[in-house]
Amino acid sequence: MCVILEGMVMTQQATPKKKRSPVPVAHETERFAEAARRPGTAERTALVEIVGAPAEGTLSMSATLAALVEAGRRAAADKVLADSYAAMAAERTDEDRAARAAMRGRVSRRGAE
Repeated sequence: MCVILEGMVMTQQATPKKKRSPVPVAHETERFAEAARRPGTAERTALVEIVGAPAEGTLSMSATLAALVEAGRRAAADKVLADSYAAMAAERTDEDRAARAAMRGRVSRRGAE
């Protein structure tokens, strides 16, 4: 069972079945995961800060690896967003900049009236 927080009311529903896939793990990743399983380690503290993994108790290796995958997904999503913003900024022309400056000036003048 998993608990879902809806607004301020907690409800329970059956956990959907998850597909389990074998994933090769590099030795360094395994070492990091072993350390992240234990409360009080720097690796666990970092994982909790990134994905909000439970701070208390020893995690299973499965839960730890899932948290590491989530941390990687968030980092990749942040990179995609940053690259997208950079691409949008690179596409801006002098005409775009002039139009935005003119719009800011119109809004400023309205506030002064």
